[in-house]
Amino acid sequence: MASKVRKGDNVIVLSGSEKGKTGLVLAVSGDRAVVEGVNVRVKHIKKTRNEAGKIETFPGALHISNLSHIASDGRPTKVSFVTVDDKKFLFSKKDKKEIRKV
Repeated sequence: MASKVRKGDNVIVLSGSEKGKTGLVLAVSGDRAVVEGVNVRVKHIKKTRNEAGKIETFPGALHISNLSHIASDGRPTKVSFVTVDDKKFLFSKKDKKEIRKV
């Protein structure tokens, strides 16, 4: 089954230590998504002969079941696919608005 969460969607985290945080989806791979500014990881990189040591931060992946689209009031909403005039849209059930064209 195809996921309703895609790159560029505005989502909110529903569970876990990052619960309540929002952000844009940067990438989706299988059943996991990377959300901007959420689940930030830190990696210490040892110095080499040509480079100084450094500390890098990057967003970690979250399972798609822990994400939900955001309604206009900033709260999570369920979504469904609606076809109008042979065009398919992702539709918010809470505020009855189009989220994006599919």
